[in-house]
Amino acid sequence: MNVAVEGAKASVIIQQLRGEPAVHTLHTTNGKWDLLVELGADNLEIFDQILGRIRRIEGIFIIRKPAFFSRHARREIGMVVPWLFATYAP
Repeated sequence: MNVAVEGAKASVIIQQLRGEPAVHTLHTTNGKWDLLVELGADNLEIFDQILGRIRRIEGIFIIRKPAFFSRHARREIGMVVPWLFATYAP
């Protein structure tokens, strides 16, 4: 999931996301999105609950959830290109 944050709140938001058990990996980025967050959930209902908790974190401006179907990344590049997106803006 790609996350944009308000102003200089990234460090506080990173600490809060580190406390979320469903967060598997967390990366800072440049460009339109401030953070790239990989989540894990057993089913869509749990995934929806996780997103609800993350959306309530103060300072998160926009969440964009790419849908990944298969991973075909080359290790030396270390980049994932999302194909489908759903956007949430509070």
